[in-house]
Amino acid sequence: MLFLLLNLSGCTLLGQYLLAPSEKNVNYTAKYSECIEFYKELDDKSKQVNMLEAGPSDVGLPIQLVIIDKNGFKNPEKIRKSNRCIVWINNGIHPGEPEGIDASMLWARDLISKKEFQSILDNVSFIIVPVYNVGGSLRRNQYSRANQNGPEEYGFRGNRNNLDLNRDFIKQDSRNSETFAIQFQKWKPDVFIDTHTTDGADYQYNMSLLPGMRSKLPKSIGNYLYDIMLPELYQSMNEEQDEMVPYVEFDGRPEDGMYAFNDKARFGSGYAALFHCIPLVIEAHMLKPFNIRLQSTYRLLKVISNHVNKNSKQILVNKKNAITASRMSKKYDCQWIRDLSRVKMLEFKGYESGNTFYQELHDSIHFYNRDKPTNIIVPYYEHYKPTNQIRIPTKYIIPQCYHQVISNLKRNGVEMSYLKQDTFIESQYYKINSYKTVNHAYENHYLHYSTGCEETFIRYPFYKGDVIVSTDQESILYLAEVLEPQAEDSFFNWNFFDGILMRKEYFSDFAFAEKAEILLRTDTQLRKKFKEFVASSKGKPSIGDKLDFIYKNSGYSEPYLNVYPVARIF
Repeated sequence: MLFLLLNLSGCTLLGQYLLAPSEKNVNYTAKYSECIEFYKELDDKSKQVNMLEAGPSDVGLPIQLVIIDKNGFKNPEKIRKSNRCIVWINNGIHPGEPEGIDASMLWARDLISKKEFQSILDNVSFIIVPVYNVGGSLRRNQYSRANQNGPEEYGFRGNRNNLDLNRDFIKQDSRNSETFAIQFQKWKPDVFIDTHTTDGADYQYNMSLLPGMRSKLPKSIGNYLYDIMLPELYQSMNEEQDEMVPYVEFDGRPEDGMYAFNDKARFGSGYAALFHCIPLVIEAHMLKPFNIRLQSTYRLLKVISNHVNKNSKQILVNKKNAITASRMSKKYDCQWIRDLSRVKMLEFKGYESGNTFYQELHDSIHFYNRDKPTNIIVPYYEHYKPTNQIRIPTKYIIPQCYHQVISNLKRNGVEMSYLKQDTFIESQYYKINSYKTVNHAYENHYLHYSTGCEETFIRYPFYKGDVIVSTDQESILYLAEVLEPQAEDSFFNWNFFDGILMRKEYFSDFAFAEKAEILLRTDTQLRKKFKEFVASSKGKPSIGDKLDFIYKNSGYSEPYLNVYPVARIF
């Protein structure tokens, strides 16, 4: 009851009247229906709140958007003209991690009902997604988060298709992500907040924070986020007596060293970064009681909102500068590794760890002793460095047969035009010369990685209606990430172009042998290559190996095998 009384102090009649389920039971998270009804009532009571259907989810119920704006504006153009920052709060992507769902309900109510928060709306408008993973939120249970301390019931991580929606922001297999992309591109938020609960180690903090990776962000945004915004957020949470820590990612034990999370574009924060948006992931600590996690999430939402309010003009300028710099850039860093040469020492408040023996298991495992808190200094690796950099072309040209690729580009705000006649385009293309593939299905795909390419200059056929995409547009970072096959979350790596990797025509040994013999007699270059092949082979190559080599290196071979079919025009 203490939290309830603290939360209601100073509220108007609206705030006192409208209690959230988590205030009536401190170990309870709102059901989807209760959450939506709460926002509907806010909408009815206040002109500053508008709840809109964003679009379909993976079940029959829609994804909702709650817009909170000082003037009650419910379209982005009017809000932009008012020079207010737009903060997007995404909740329930993993409905078993529900603090953000309930904290956002309380924050939305308090924004419009407490005088102390009204000034925030002078410079900030909010887009709140009450529950993003609607299908997962309906699969309530008490068991799927076995390592989590409450609430008494919660949703399930996967959506109705059993997809993890926080891996779906690039491939967009789900209706949820399609709806998200359409709305994100419509509103173009300046700050993106995704609310989560951790997995992993035990430690003293209620809250950890995962910002977008500095190295990947445009300089005007990355420098501001790390040099100004994050220090202020940590200081403000200290003043709230709710100290937080960077997201705890480690190999082995935290005391052996921690490192920043590589938020690839498949994640919400990585996706937002591609569109010049400040990305923040809130990660409440799984082992703290649910009401403590909820309060901590609420505090951090408040702290972030206060910061954006005070710095809204600078945030808007930084974004404008970032867009200009990205459009002018001619290079894109597309693969990353942790930079072990850059380390700083971080104070970390954890617990002493050791091993304990479990009699029924007949085995030992490490544990954290909460009776023995520790305060240690650990190495922290905050930086990543690029391992591959590509040249950004002036244009990409994409065959219209890749309709799923083109649909994704359109949905994500990419501007395009179309070829007006059939033609051959002589330009630079990639030939895929190496890649690895995961052994087991990963989020509906068999994801490729460590993709290697060689540049080749060829003539490739295109037809009327094929798509021309200029890179001189706001979506440039997104375009480079999805259309450059070597990028970590490229459409190639997500299997959108796998057809090019398989030969469609073959030969019969007995029928091709005579042609091969003639080719070796008449083609000097081929004969030279063939001799080098035989000499370099381990053991004597079979007749099939010899014919296959000649076939692949002759005019009989398919000309576009392993050729990535997207033209790069410079």
